[in-house]
Amino acid sequence: MSLKMRVLSITMSAIILIGIGTMVFVWFSFKNLLKTDIERVGVPVTRVFSKQAGQLIIAEDMISLNGLVNDTKQLSDDIIYAIIIDREGNPIAHTFLSDVPSKLLSIPSFTGGKNYNAQSLSIHGINIQDVSFPIRDGTLGYARIGYTEKYLTVYFRGLLLRMFIIVAIILIVGIIASIFTARSITNPIKHLIDVTNRISMGEVDVTVDISSKDEIGQLAESIRRMAASIKIAIKRLT
Repeated sequence: MSLKMRVLSITMSAIILIGIGTMVFVWFSFKNLLKTDIERVGVPVTRVFSKQAGQLIIAEDMISLNGLVNDTKQLSDDIIYAIIIDREGNPIAHTFLSDVPSKLLSIPSFTGGKNYNAQSLSIHGINIQDVSFPIRDGTLGYARIGYTEKYLTVYFRGLLLRMFIIVAIILIVGIIASIFTARSITNPIKHLIDVTNRISMGEVDVTVDISSKDEIGQLAESIRRMAASIKIAIKRLT
């Protein structure tokens, strides 16, 4: 592989790796943002929902309980369902048009010293963050609200698209820059190769058209001195 191709390969690989690493970082940041958003907004809403549901269950006001469930779902476009289940896992009130998915009828577990449970579920092919709270410590059942990831996912996809465009632009600029960089390195080297070949063929009156102060310039100066020394040696011999 030529030096020019090596420079291009290294530049492209570095840009691509940085782009992939950045996207992976954004992905995990998105997951953390989603979890934080659920705990910041979803948990307090579900807590209030469970307290209000407990009061209506004690009053045996099922009409108001169904109204509470429907009103809770209307609080935000991010809420995809609201449901009340009893302590045996039977639905009391919910916002589903048909039967409640069986996975929402399971008794939630509360671990880590938390009085709520938050988990990721897939309902009808939709990714959902489900938050559940016990009603009166679980003696009256449990309240559950499902928060859709749709809006955050749309935002995240837009962010990824913008990042992809930026990485593509950087890649193109990097390729162009690396081509000019490779030329600035390989062209002087090719010139020096030509000069040394001519010297090796006995042509000592050669001109080295390189005046840079870097390593290539130092090599060019060494070749000039070598050519001069050879020229002096030839004159002495003749």
